[in-house]
Amino acid sequence: FHEVLSQQSNPSEWEFRPGPINYQMEALEAVNGTLWEMPRPENPVVALRNKAYLYSEDMVHLSLGGHKEVARGIRDLLLAQNKTRSNRVEPWDSRDYCESWYEQPKTNITKLNFQLKKFATDPNGEKLNNGKWALECKNEANACLLEVSNNSTLPGEVFIRFMAMGPPTINKYPHVKVRLQHAMHGIGPTFISPEVNDYTHRVHLNRVRTLGVIPPGATSRITVERLGEPTEWPFRVTGIIVTPNDRPHQVSKVTEDKPPVVAESSTAIT
Repeated sequence: FHEVLSQQSNPSEWEFRPGPINYQMEALEAVNGTLWEMPRPENPVVALRNKAYLYSEDMVHLSLGGHKEVARGIRDLLLAQNKTRSNRVEPWDSRDYCESWYEQPKTNITKLNFQLKKFATDPNGEKLNNGKWALECKNEANACLLEVSNNSTLPGEVFIRFMAMGPPTINKYPHVKVRLQHAMHGIGPTFISPEVNDYTHRVHLNRVRTLGVIPPGATSRITVERLGEPTEWPFRVTGIIVTPNDRPHQVSKVTEDKPPVVAESSTAIT
């Protein structure tokens, strides 16, 4: 690979496309923070040859070496700014509830027509169970159910985490309609298209979508309904989050997918 890059490739044939950092910049302004970035290459060929070890096989996610590089960068930044550790924690009366089975096949969540399955192997091969896991909504089911509780003293905003693919032309996941029972100020039903539009190359990653807000102490059902014919891969849920929201009429900003136009029959793209 290195030989091909060096002898048969020209830097003009490659380009570096940094991802959007709008959310990071908003967070920096809110906390007066500092942005640390990995070095941006001037010569993409040299970068591929010398820095490819920082990424896993998909060249999107970081490898173990990449995570170490980020850790070193953050440590050096803190040292350069003479930051000191603070054990002071602001008081709060509620906690987020976050459950993820993405990297470990364990969950106590109540479910119907969902099956916990391993769908990928970790290319680094160093993490527990060496794989990625999801609750798969069975293709033969008309609807799949999850049950989530809000144990906070405040209303709780409910988020669902799911797998998505991009670009959309290679997506193998179905469009779904998701409903949140007992929503105080819901945004639904929520139509989800598990597609990623941010990249021109193939990516397979997690996405998060807010479903609405449920009352304190409530137990609510999340109903997932597939739209259209079964696709090559079933809809995959990788986690659930419930976070206190003291303004239940203001749910988090979302880009709402419009109800898709689904053909009566479809063919999965491989």
